[in-house]
Amino acid sequence: MSNKVNNFEDLVSEWLDKLDDLESEEALDDQTTVSKPGKLAVVNGNLKMEKPQRHGMWPTIEPGKDNLVKIMHKGRVITRPTVVETVDDIQLEVAHRSPQSSFEISISRDKMEVWLTTEFSPGAEYEICDADYATRLVVWGKQVREIPPEPIDVRLVLERLRELGIRAEVSRAAVEEACSGMVSDSWLIAKGVPPEPPIDGRVEVVCDLTVSKRTKEPGERIDFLDRGVINSVEPGEVLAYWHPPVEGKPGTDVYGNVVEPRPPKHARFLVGTGVKLVENGRIAVAEIAGRPCFEYNRLCVRSQLVIPGDVDVKTGNIEFKGDVIVLGDVHESLTIKAGGMVEVKGSVFHARIIAGSRVMIHKNLIGGHVSVGGDLAVYMKIVALLKRICPELRKLHNAVIQLKNHPRFSVEDLKERGDGYLIKLILEMRFAEIPKLFQELIELLPQMMLPDEDGELEIIQKVLQTVGKRFIGANPLSIGSISEVEKHIDHLTHVRNRLEDILDTPADVEVNYCQNARLDATGSITVTGSLVYGCDMTAGRDIQILGECRGGKYTAKSSISARSAGLNETVRTYWTVDEGGSLYAGTFRPGVWLTIGQGRMAVNETYYNVEFRYDGRWIRKDCK
Repeated sequence: MSNKVNNFEDLVSEWLDKLDDLESEEALDDQTTVSKPGKLAVVNGNLKMEKPQRHGMWPTIEPGKDNLVKIMHKGRVITRPTVVETVDDIQLEVAHRSPQSSFEISISRDKMEVWLTTEFSPGAEYEICDADYATRLVVWGKQVREIPPEPIDVRLVLERLRELGIRAEVSRAAVEEACSGMVSDSWLIAKGVPPEPPIDGRVEVVCDLTVSKRTKEPGERIDFLDRGVINSVEPGEVLAYWHPPVEGKPGTDVYGNVVEPRPPKHARFLVGTGVKLVENGRIAVAEIAGRPCFEYNRLCVRSQLVIPGDVDVKTGNIEFKGDVIVLGDVHESLTIKAGGMVEVKGSVFHARIIAGSRVMIHKNLIGGHVSVGGDLAVYMKIVALLKRICPELRKLHNAVIQLKNHPRFSVEDLKERGDGYLIKLILEMRFAEIPKLFQELIELLPQMMLPDEDGELEIIQKVLQTVGKRFIGANPLSIGSISEVEKHIDHLTHVRNRLEDILDTPADVEVNYCQNARLDATGSITVTGSLVYGCDMTAGRDIQILGECRGGKYTAKSSISARSAGLNETVRTYWTVDEGGSLYAGTFRPGVWLTIGQGRMAVNETYYNVEFRYDGRWIRKDCK
């Protein structure tokens, strides 16, 4: 019995000793595993995990920036580092990219061209990249192979063309090349037959219209006070021939519709004092000796008036049917009115100059008003208004037609009141600008005071007066049918074309320096000196400023250019040209406002050697 007890005590003692050893080992293990973090790895495309020991960090997972692998955590896509408790919560998916082959067919605005645009992009197959164990695991993908796109079926393109109703001959070779070439590009695959343009009637001037040629002194020095030799003609001398117009031939668009050519311009012969028409009005000859020139768009022969000194209180105002040359200055509050050209060898100070063909000021223009082209400057404003009115009337016409054809629209009220009731409502709600534009037009009509031997201008004036009043106040109520609006548009378009014919012969202004003045010209305005400041200029063609342009308003039909435009944001400078025009400056400074057609932009930073155009969006071209 005692032996058994002793053996049992030995066993307990031995077991306690072993227990102490185990606790020591566990304590040692605890010390070595306190900060062991968890880790993640990708092995053969599968996610593996080593869990953290004791207080170690839990591992995180996140997608790489290439976004080729989508990581789902408990069914939700993760985009940022996410703690992983178990790999069972994580799914990895590879985003493969399919190849794309597509096409689009577009028709040009004039319906004369059909374009096929192809888009090819290759696909790609990806796999998950393996990654070593890391506490912060970023999962990346890599491309295994590229999948080329398939060619486009030519039959699909031809079928689409048939659905669009294209009747023009399609270039099969171009379609096949576009579909099989695997190149993203645009291809012209069909064209209409453009109309053959007409030959406009024209006036061929065979006489020399140059005002004068300056003589040169020895040493190539030019005497600006020398009038030079004035060109002249003798009675009976042929001045010009008129060539009648030739009608154009119609064409067809890509839908097979007939496209009519524009009507030819007649460019009728208009003659004034000193010129006679012979051979049924086809030849113009001089009746008197003198200088041939254009006055108010009429070919004339005029003499010349020379003022040897200044135009001041001693001479009084000057009014002459021919040319006026002033060898001195034009003083304040004086007026020069000439049927032909005005040339001032000195300066003009707060005076008024009205000329029929051209104005040249050799020195400075300070204040005052210069108008060249006579009453044609009024025609220029009328044409500008008609260019705004006709498109708006066309929109009004289309709006009325669409509304009347709408299935939910009731025409019961119109049976008694006529279309005028509907037209007036639409004018008030959508086109309130039309009556205002016609009011401006009517206010200009009394200023149309040109000589008019055949009565044409009187007819134009009556047409504009009659049509204009139809759209002002309550007068639209008297319009019986929308077809009347169509006729008014045709009449206004004809008047605009005729006035543009009259304006075809431009009258120009040339000045050295210009400040706080107003200038109107049916042709071009040119400033040859170093500065234009605070002026108001309107040109039927272009404005060219060889120096700096600071402050003021400048309006031209085709282009405006200057060495520099603007001064700062407090001195505003406004440049405006018609649709399709251009604006150029060696330097554009902040404070300049640019308008081209319907586009308007403020310059907020400095640009150098830049030309601006507008085609639905602003186009900036660097000019070196």
